[in-house]
Amino acid sequence: HSDKKIPFLIFIICFVIFIFSNDGHRYTFDEDVANQLGYRIATFENDPSYIQGESRIFFEYPWLFPPEHNPRAICQNGILCSGAFIFHGITQTPFILLNQIFNFIPDDIVWDYDDFDDSNYLHWRNNINSDFIFLELFYGPIFTALSVSILFQICRLYGISLKNSIFVSFLYGFGTIAWAYSQTSLSTPPMIFFALLGFYFFKKWNINNFPKYLIFSGASFGFAFLTRPDAVYFI
Repeated sequence: HSDKKIPFLIFIICFVIFIFSNDGHRYTFDEDVANQLGYRIATFENDPSYIQGESRIFFEYPWLFPPEHNPRAICQNGILCSGAFIFHGITQTPFILLNQIFNFIPDDIVWDYDDFDDSNYLHWRNNINSDFIFLELFYGPIFTALSVSILFQICRLYGISLKNSIFVSFLYGFGTIAWAYSQTSLSTPPMIFFALLGFYFFKKWNINNFPKYLIFSGASFGFAFLTRPDAVYFI
């Protein structure tokens, strides 16, 4: 019974710590590229600046990639025209839709020093799409906390004691770069989660020899690869 409850408790503990340590305001170009893709997939709308038959990858950033000097191929689909991997954008879509449907972080709120005493954080909160703010605050923490929980279950499958399994899981969550990545919406957190999930199901198949576990393993490894192709080194 404890092995069924502890993974959930580990997830909750890690998620709470990750979410409250997430400053979000070191928002990067790579994150914005994926966010723009996820937003277009969520809304099924092209970017207003997209021109069919003319726009190329990174068309959203003409000050960085002027159209007359952009050597990339012309896009055939405005929604998927992105430098980010499509499945990475798909993993972000549910978070964007959640904020659009329930309006957890409204667009019309302006934050000031009475709310946060960090000028960089205030600038970040007041200058990007509220859907992206919600995404940035929850995306990394959820996937990283899930990864820590899955790692605990992998340890148990190898017969490692309960205490040592918990120790190894928390060591990964709080003693490695995983904690830093939990503050991002980069492709690394979901890729690691899907890779660990694939290995978890592979080990379950190795123990029980049930075909469904092998199918789940293959699907999870496939999602890891689609999210970030260098997952192939793990596979």
